[in-house]
Amino acid sequence: MRIGDAGLSMDLDHWVNDGLMAIFFFVVGLEVRRDLAVGELTDRRRVVLPVLAGIDGMLVPALLYLLIAPSDAAQGWGVVIGTDTAFLLGTLALVGPNCSTQLRIFLLSLTVVDDFVAVSVIGLVYSDEIDLVPVLLAATGILALVVIGRLGVWRTWAYMWIAVVVWVATLASGLHASIAGMLAGLLIPAFRPSRHDVEGAAKRVRAFRQSPMPEVGCSAQEALTRAVSVNERLQLVLHPWTSYVIVRSSPSPTRGSTCAGACWPTRSRPR
Repeated sequence: MRIGDAGLSMDLDHWVNDGLMAIFFFVVGLEVRRDLAVGELTDRRRVVLPVLAGIDGMLVPALLYLLIAPSDAAQGWGVVIGTDTAFLLGTLALVGPNCSTQLRIFLLSLTVVDDFVAVSVIGLVYSDEIDLVPVLLAATGILALVVIGRLGVWRTWAYMWIAVVVWVATLASGLHASIAGMLAGLLIPAFRPSRHDVEGAAKRVRAFRQSPMPEVGCSAQEALTRAVSVNERLQLVLHPWTSYVIVRSSPSPTRGSTCAGACWPTRSRPR
């Protein structure tokens, strides 16, 4: 992928681990943000258990590894802290309604804690080089997501373009792209449809029924779209892909190296 002198080049393995899995963690972030805003996690006491479980689930394997590993292999402690919760979440999606809602929310929250720390360790501890300029660009994109969320921007494309910039900048920095996906998902707002928006949408739909003209139909479509949060609209589109395609295509969702050959502008990256 190239635009002028700038480009992005990766082999298939990195497109899966740094591209497709970033989308997977983006959806995980979306789900957790929705549960924090309008779901089971609005009661913050329910967040404590998965956070503690995620931290313990990384500390205990790392300590056990350091106890039994020879001194020349001690630096490999970061390998054991990541868990493949993505595969379990994909399996739960296949089970569907038979799966406990509380179990899924617990695993989603656990995934956020576990994978955010795990991929941060991979990116910070095991990377040969971290480029600060792309890191600053990614941080600017994260800040932009916060701002447009606060302003109540409802158009999906605004969030997606910024999320893509954050993803590319994270790749170019040498950090694992899953960090970008998860953070972007957590920052896309979710809310319950307000009665005012729902009634306004219904009014425009009735107007279209009485006068089926293109401009009236577009107005009704816009009103219906605005009544549903960007978060839930994105989940509706991306869930089938993440649950049934991406998880199946990934050899290791929480493991992976920094991007090889990914750059902005074009230059080689350490693997």
